[in-house]
Amino acid sequence: MRDAIESAAHGHRLASDPQLLKPWIEKNDSEAAKEIFSKEFEYDKATRLFDGLPELLRLWKQFSEFGSHTNINSIVSRFVINQTATDLEFRLNYLGGEPNVFVPALFEMILVFNEIEATLFKLARSRL
Repeated sequence: MRDAIESAAHGHRLASDPQLLKPWIEKNDSEAAKEIFSKEFEYDKATRLFDGLPELLRLWKQFSEFGSHTNINSIVSRFVINQTATDLEFRLNYLGGEPNVFVPALFEMILVFNEIEATLFKLARSRL
């Protein structure tokens, strides 16, 4: 999800400023090109990459904290302890497979896709 959100933000930034196509395409051509790309697309994401996209920024931060990065928040929400009279089980549901995690995550994905679609539609509306 995080990558999908960031891809939509890249598309929005490129459509908003077509001069950025050159550094975006040439990112891997040299160290200088990589630095220009980083400046435009990786540094200060809130005011550059996600400029004008506050909801996508919020969702990107949310998925960064609980999805793709290994940190205490992402691990705790997937860690399960099952104890019976005879057994003690520790389990890490890496993909968040427990229904109490998985179902809300799927719903959140639908909301994210809606926000991405709305962002891209705004960019393409004049071409329809």
